Amino acid sequence: MRVAALALLLALGRVGGEACGGDALLEVHEELDHGDVCRSVRDRSSWSCPADCAPAEGREAPYCVNGHGAPCRSAARRDAPTCGGGGRPVFAARRDRGDVCRKKRKTTCPSDCVPRGRDDCAHPFTGAPCRTGLRGLCPNLEAHDEVDHGDVCRGDDEWHCPPDCRPADGRPFCANATGAGACRSGLRPAAALAGRTACAECSDAQWAPLTARPARNDSRATAELVVAH
Repeated sequence: MRVAALALLLALGRVGGEACGGDALLEVHEELDHGDVCRSVRDRSSWSCPADCAPAEGREAPYCVNGHGAPCRSAARRDAPTCGGGGRPVFAARRDRGDVCRKKRKTTCPSDCVPRGRDDCAHPFTGAPCRTGLRGLCPNLEAHDEVDHGDVCRGDDEWHCPPDCRPADGRPFCANATGAGACRSGLRPAAALAGRTACAECSDAQWAPLTARPARNDSRATAELVVAH
């Protein structure tokens, strides 16, 4: 048990490991007509096969297959935290709630967490609220409050969308999970605690813990913009 726990903890924060490369997330599937795939974090319509699988004929269902022609079940499953079935992570804003995966109305747990009660997930060994390694996919969140600009993950000379959002065709660059509005990532509270700068209309705006009751008693609000003029 201790060995398994250590292996799991070492896996936290890894995206797809050597099976998918640094720009893709292992997307686990259990359907008979769908194998595991590597989903691009920059373009959700782009996919490839894990290193231990190969594309199916015509790149059609089951998309990726093993050496026997069966749907791919990549060995990388044991290494990288994932949201199975193409779901998207929902990062908890409350300390007493865990991260979950959601696809439409179905809620499941990231592969590095276990179910805890209804629509909640926990660490498999400590029982603490789940904080999935998927959070490591966006270590430098750049928050935006403009209507036509969503949150992005900023690198040295490039950017991609947070794992709980999706790329947009043009502005707002990153959209929310439904594609109906600009991305407001659940990783914002983590960025606030780290004191990272937010990009709003004022370049001096920074995220900070709430100092007053949120507007309309919105319990999901855990940070506010502080602007010095």
